Parts: sequence; C-alpha cells; structure tokens
Amino acid sequence: MKRVLIVEESRDLRRLLREMLPALFPEWETVAAESLDEGERRHRREMFSLAILDVDYSGARRGLDVLRDWTGPVRRCPVVATTIVHALVPQIWELEPAEVLLKPWDVHEIRARLSRALARSDGAPVADFSARIDGVEVRAEFAFAGASVTSDLRCRFPDGHVEKLGPKEYGVLAAFAHAPQALVLREQLLRDVWGPDANTHSNSVNVYVSRLRRLFVEHGGDFERTVTTEAKVGWRLALH
Repeated sequence: MKRVLIVEESRDLRRLLREMLPALFPEWETVAAESLDEGERRHRREMFSLAILDVDYSGARRGLDVLRDWTGPVRRCPVVATTIVHALVPQIWELEPAEVLLKPWDVHEIRARLSRALARSDGAPVADFSARIDGVEVRAEFAFAGASVTSDLRCRFPDGHVEKLGPKEYGVLAAFAHAPQALVLREQLLRDVWGPDANTHSNSVNVYVSRLRRLFVEHGGDFERTVTTEAKVGWRLALH
C-alpha cells in the first residue's frame, strides 16, 4: 500500500485533501500533518511513497526551506510542491520537486499530477505517461515557438516568465506543436481539444489562440512568425 503525507497550512485544504485522496486512490493510505513541524518529524521517521508539501508556510522555518531539504541529495520520497504564490514557481523548480501544483487546483489536476509523480518514482518513462485534464490529453513536455511547456501545464517563456496554462490553452499549444502538417484546420483543432461533439461554430478556439498570441508577444517567443491565421480555414505553421 502506498502512503501519502499531506503537509498543508490551510486547515480547509488539508481536510479536503484528506477526504479527496482516498476517493481518488482507494488503495492509498493518507496521513495529514497538523503543522510543518509535525510534517518534518513524520517525514523523517516514517516511510512514505509521496509527500504533498505546501511551500507557503512562513515563519522561522519556511515551507521553501523544507522543500530544499526534502529534494536534497538524499530523497526519501517524491515531493509534490503546492503554492498560491506564482512568483515562487521559478525558485521551486530550481529545487526539482516531482511536480508543482499552483492553487487553486481541481480534482482532475490533483489526480493527474499525483499519478505522474508516482509513475516517475516507479521508473515509468515520462514519455509513456499521459493523463486527461478537462478532456485534454496531457503528455510529456514539449517546446513551441521559443517557449517550453511542461506536463503540469506551465509555460516558461524566453524572458523567464512562467504562466500556468488552462487545459484548453495547453491543448491548443500541444496541437500546434505536434501538428503532422503545416496547416491546422480550425474544425480539427476544435475536435482535438474540445472533443468530437465540439460546436464548430463556436468562437472559443479563436479566443484561446488570441490569448496565447498575446502572452508570447508580452514575454518573447516566435508565435507571430510561427502561427499565421488563415481566415475561415485555420492556422498555418512555420515549424521547419
């Protein structure tokens, strides 16, 4: 049986995780620490398959300090780091936790990220892992138009800015990056990202592409050169 340690400062989120995880993973044993001190003590003395650590703890001993210890040379178990402070994400990534979760998260993201962290710790190749979040298939990391996109839905732009993408935004970028041909048809993109029953008359896909284009303009990258709109047809890609 896998044992999961929850170290979360918010009492409400701690209770939510304690109730949610057994429903998502009935074969797991869930242990919730009431404080950062208790979390460190249990992590040191007990065996866990995975730890979920809130790095937003403040005080003399910060959550980020604990993450640094838990992801040091001797790692007792994979650590999934959670935070509500987007500015902390670059510092967190430098410590190389198994996964990073930005609050607020949803049940689909929790399931996918924890499953991925355990799959990696069990030696499963990253490229072989996939999950679905809001209907969008999430696979291994990829690069597009100068930005790198990770499987936890984070996009790192050339200027260093990190943006948490929504599942649909991730899906659109992934569809562009993995397109088998230069022309991506609008109807096909809708079906790939929104599902086979997508309303082909919806303007949603245009809104998402426009937002992605704006992010790349603000933070660098070659979206403008890489993706050209073909009116009423779709988008032409300059990938090669």
